Amino acid sequence: HAIYGQIDINDSTAIRSEAIRYDLINNLDELGQVLVGVYERTKIDLLRKWMSELQEHSKHLKVDYSTDAEANAIQLIREVNTLLRKIGTEDEVARDLLIKQYLDKLDPDLDTLNEARRQFDQSVRMINRTITRYLNEQEQQNQKLVPHFFEKFQTDGVEYNLYVGQSLLQNGTFAHHHLQNLRLWQLRSMVEIKRRLQQLRPELPIDLSLSFLIFVHDSTISIQFRMDEKRFDVEGAQDVRYEILKKRLDKALVLDSTERLTADGKIAIAFIQQKDKREYMQYLNYLIREGLLHPNIEEVAIEPLQGAVGLSALRIEPIQLQGR
Repeated sequence: HAIYGQIDINDSTAIRSEAIRYDLINNLDELGQVLVGVYERTKIDLLRKWMSELQEHSKHLKVDYSTDAEANAIQLIREVNTLLRKIGTEDEVARDLLIKQYLDKLDPDLDTLNEARRQFDQSVRMINRTITRYLNEQEQQNQKLVPHFFEKFQTDGVEYNLYVGQSLLQNGTFAHHHLQNLRLWQLRSMVEIKRRLQQLRPELPIDLSLSFLIFVHDSTISIQFRMDEKRFDVEGAQDVRYEILKKRLDKALVLDSTERLTADGKIAIAFIQQKDKREYMQYLNYLIREGLLHPNIEEVAIEPLQGAVGLSALRIEPIQLQGR
């Protein structure tokens, strides 16, 4: 039996791109000011050409950001940085008064200003560290209840796979209540992770919001441990379909709308079979009675995905707890 969960940072690609654009525009403008000062001292005519190009790239990035514009701006900045370093070796006054302060601000690996991107990356690391620490603590307890295979991946957020079943046990017997317990734990864990991340948000350099996704697979799958990669892979056409679906769900839309399935602060539980809906409704109603979830359970149909039609989802929002 496969259990899949994802805690994802909303609009992370757009936020990262905006941070990069902000840094580049700031870099181009600040570098232009440095060149003005260096030109006034050295009267090197070539600097006027570079000043004009820096202004044009800055204007372009402010109205039309693209990967090409980003690459061209970075190349220009690095070329001018190289020129400034050369001038600094020939004119110590220009170096000490005008150039050094700017060069010291640059990211040593990128050779560009990187403050907004650094803040974004730091925020992502703080979020991932919080999620990972909690999942690691929980995993130690869950293994005591029933041995299973667990793996997680960090990107902009964290996703994980959990496999449990008789074939993974060296000793003992797997029973259906083990699966039910892990599914209920997964829901509880999403509530707790949201609570911890809500407490973390004031400490983040950049405020980021998250969404939560669970994919309920209605049947067992076949997996094989690959020694060369030290990981489990699924086998068979139906099982590969499961892998494809779970990767596409976080980008899926609600049927007949432009709304994403995953919504800010909500837990989305995607399923195919109505029996899975009935099982999860029991869990949700229990957690509502426990005061962990808001009572409004939303059911939505999901747009057809390649290889799957008829997917639906339940969406619900955790109640923000104060302390614990």
